[in-house]
Amino acid sequence: MCANSTPENISKIALKVEKSLVLRGLGVPWKCLGSDLSEFCKIFDEINPGGVIFDTAPLKHGSVPQWEHFREKTPQMTLQDFLTSCPSHEGKGRWLSFGYKSFRELSERMRDEIDFAPFGFPDIKEDITLWLGSRGAHTSCHYDTYGRNIVVQVFGHKRWILFSPESDLRPTRIPFEESSVYSGLNFFSPGDLCQFNAIAEKAHIVTLAPGDVLIVPPKWWHFVENLDTALALNAWIPIEQDTDAQMQECFVKSIIFQFLRNVEPQIRKFMIYPNELKDFDEDPSEFLQQHLRILNYLSSVKDSGRAPSYRSDVSDEEFSDLLAKNTSAEFVREATKEEFTQILTENQKRFDESWRFPELTAQQRTSTEQLTNLINSLCNVEAIERMKECYLKLKKATAADS
Repeated sequence: MCANSTPENISKIALKVEKSLVLRGLGVPWKCLGSDLSEFCKIFDEINPGGVIFDTAPLKHGSVPQWEHFREKTPQMTLQDFLTSCPSHEGKGRWLSFGYKSFRELSERMRDEIDFAPFGFPDIKEDITLWLGSRGAHTSCHYDTYGRNIVVQVFGHKRWILFSPESDLRPTRIPFEESSVYSGLNFFSPGDLCQFNAIAEKAHIVTLAPGDVLIVPPKWWHFVENLDTALALNAWIPIEQDTDAQMQECFVKSIIFQFLRNVEPQIRKFMIYPNELKDFDEDPSEFLQQHLRILNYLSSVKDSGRAPSYRSDVSDEEFSDLLAKNTSAEFVREATKEEFTQILTENQKRFDESWRFPELTAQQRTSTEQLTNLINSLCNVEAIERMKECYLKLKKATAADS
């Protein structure tokens, strides 16, 4: 490990960098996770002998992204069973994932020994997420509306395809998941490669190996896929801009709630991610009152400047010096058009021409598409930002009048 890869220097880089950056070979600082994936699974199973439920889906799919509602749940299995069954599941054309899981899934001993202090953020102890999956397990292309993402590759290999925030990846708020803006482009099993022409020369690609640390700045698009059975941990570092983003998400969720609360359940489950569905069953009055309280709280936090967040105090000159001296740090490289196209061409082999949108009639599909277009037109970034600014202006005027 480079002598300049101290926790203090890593945090300075993480809070300043505006391009995706990888720190190679830092090593995994958490010995409690075991020396290899097999040992980690054994340690985990000792605390969870009854096993856990995995997501599973086919390695072949249609032309739309393989959204979470197209996935199924497995019976409970131990992580050791998962590990030994990966080859047979792959042989049956399926992938498995125990991903986007709260740090609380780990044992108390593990939680006590794991924090992000080795990367300069000792306060990050609980808001840590675990990602375990077999080859082909993936996250549909999206960007996160909150935080700076620090990803630690623990075991196995994972490929990240990233795009800068200004890239047009056909953003959509449907399916809705708070804090995630998804891309309508299907990187996993593309049917038509022509839809990628506009971004073919803008991709940044990196494969993370054990001990690598990836820093993803705010609002960078990313499609992530396991190249073998792999485990990673990540944390979103809170930053100053998060308060504004959280207010914007409040408006987005309120708008979507109004449109979808009376939609038939069969349609709604395809338009909202499963972890959000329970919120849309709330009483409308209570839902809106709750979000008004959240907005009032966030606007007060914004006015006071006391948001719990990190900020960079590093000058451009100091930042350049830090990067020059840190030999383990490198920007995620821009891929050639040919390299990006080669990956998509390989992924296109997964395209299943016979795949059909499940469970919905043609009329329901039409309703879903029309609602999606309407919601996306109302929830585009510029419109939501204007809504937020108008709300703050009116709130300030009301306060002055009283």
